Amino acid sequence: MRLNHVDLQVSDVARAREFFETLFDLRCVYQRADQIALLEDGAGFSLGLSNLFGSGAAGCPIGTPHPREPLKPRWP
Repeated sequence: MRLNHVDLQVSDVARAREFFETLFDLRCVYQRADQIALLEDGAGFSLGLSNLFGSGAAGCPIGTPHPREPLKPRWP
């Protein structure tokens, strides 16, 4: 079994993004304000960082697009 994605709730998306970019060499492929950031390692692993409960989007479950700004999948 191979772990290919993780979603973490964080209190500060920008600081968490900088941490994972700096220490784990992950690259941010999408960020929406201070609510969510998606990072990848180039080898198939994805990391989601989200602060949906502290951003005013508490009614939006993790993993679903926000109604005002839907996520656009990169895959066909």
